[in-house]
Amino acid sequence: MISMEAQAAPVVGSVDVATLNHHGNRDSQSPVWVSTLKPTVWIEQVWSSDHPGQDVLNRITSQKLYAGKRDLYALTILEATVNYIGEETIEKKYQPEKGHIMVRVYDGGKHYKVMVLNDSSEDIRVRSVKTYESK
Repeated sequence: MISMEAQAAPVVGSVDVATLNHHGNRDSQSPVWVSTLKPTVWIEQVWSSDHPGQDVLNRITSQKLYAGKRDLYALTILEATVNYIGEETIEKKYQPEKGHIMVRVYDGGKHYKVMVLNDSSEDIRVRSVKTYESK
């Protein structure tokens, strides 16, 4: 049986930014999906201790599925996840700031910025901004 991701991947094609399907749960981000989309930025909406699944984290960071640098952003990473995957691994693979994640595209799509906003107060200040060139 072919997964929905494998069927959709050729239609979607290569992208600059992708959000993790199913919150990064263990049955998502198939090798076909990851190697076809090849995003520079992965964004993950986390709400459970098994987000991301270890297999998913291995796939989205695999240099065998596609070469090149990639940045992983997460709204948060729960303490249970850090304990399971390991603090050092999380720190190596994910951008340091957590919070609301906003992507802004500029100059007709030539570049974009990923901004992390503080979600722990009502003033929603910008915690970090990183600029990327589009593919």
